[in-house]
Amino acid sequence: MRFSLLLAAFAPILSVYARNIPVQRDSAVNAATSAAASAFQQETSALPSQIGAATSAAASAVQQATSAFPSEASAAISAVQQATSALPSEINAATSAAGSAFQQATSALPSVINDATSALGGVIGDATGAAGAAASGAANAVNGLIGAGARTQASAVSLLVGVGMAAAIML
Repeated sequence: MRFSLLLAAFAPILSVYARNIPVQRDSAVNAATSAAASAFQQETSALPSQIGAATSAAASAVQQATSAFPSEASAAISAVQQATSALPSEINAATSAAGSAFQQATSALPSVINDATSALGGVIGDATGAAGAAASGAANAVNGLIGAGARTQASAVSLLVGVGMAAAIML
């Protein structure tokens, strides 16, 4: 209860103090805003001249870098022309050499084919003669075998007849 009485006694003093708080706060905000605006203005006031200087420096650098392009392009074109100017004669020389090599290679073909055909004919003739001789020898051999088989068969029959007779006698 004492607190309420104390609060009631100091209420008029506290209300005056409370009314002054927003004024002090507003003046502090205004001072800070003013200081920030002043600092911002000081910092940005030099920007136009700095931007102009940077743009000028960049333009100068680009101009210096690109000023050599025309002479460099001319030198490159000249080098390409020098490199390609010899191509027609080189192509003609290579084509001529290839044609000559092909002609030399194909000019020998008829004699090679003729020699191969002659050799093949000789081989075929020799093989045919050997086959004929072998066939003749084989025919003689077959006839000899047939004759030997007939003799063998006759001997076997004689043997069987003899054995059969001997068996009959023994019985």
